[in-house]
Amino acid sequence: MSSGGDVHAVVSELPHGCAGVLHLTALTEVPHARRWVRETVERATAFPVTISTHSIDDVELCASEILTNAAQHSILSPEASARVSVVMIGDSDKSDPAVRVECHDPGNTAECLPAAVEAAPYATSGRGWRIVEALATRCGSFVHPDGGTVAWFEIEY
Repeated sequence: MSSGGDVHAVVSELPHGCAGVLHLTALTEVPHARRWVRETVERATAFPVTISTHSIDDVELCASEILTNAAQHSILSPEASARVSVVMIGDSDKSDPAVRVECHDPGNTAECLPAAVEAAPYATSGRGWRIVEALATRCGSFVHPDGGTVAWFEIEY
């Protein structure tokens, strides 16, 4: 963990269908948060619900992209953390069960919303939202009415 803050998993008082909530306070915490998202999905979809390893991999990669984006484009701290949630929608016995991951960060304007951009051929950044759009069943972002921005995606399984 970085000295800039700790990743805090909150497991009490979760809304119905919510598998977990985590607070991200620094860019260096993204790898831990990405693993937390994967482990949360794996726990929430344990037997008898099934989700393919491929779908879990896609969830993990998309989570990494939106978490990195939030950490790079917001000023995170223990007092102003990004709130990451994993929500299970439906179940495998019904139509269209999905995993939804949201990242609510302290950025507060429409300029902070993720967008697909044309990255230069050798650029080391700028492709994240395109990856999310390609892998997710649905995705989007918006300015939250209470402040901050929310990026989200859903992957059906």
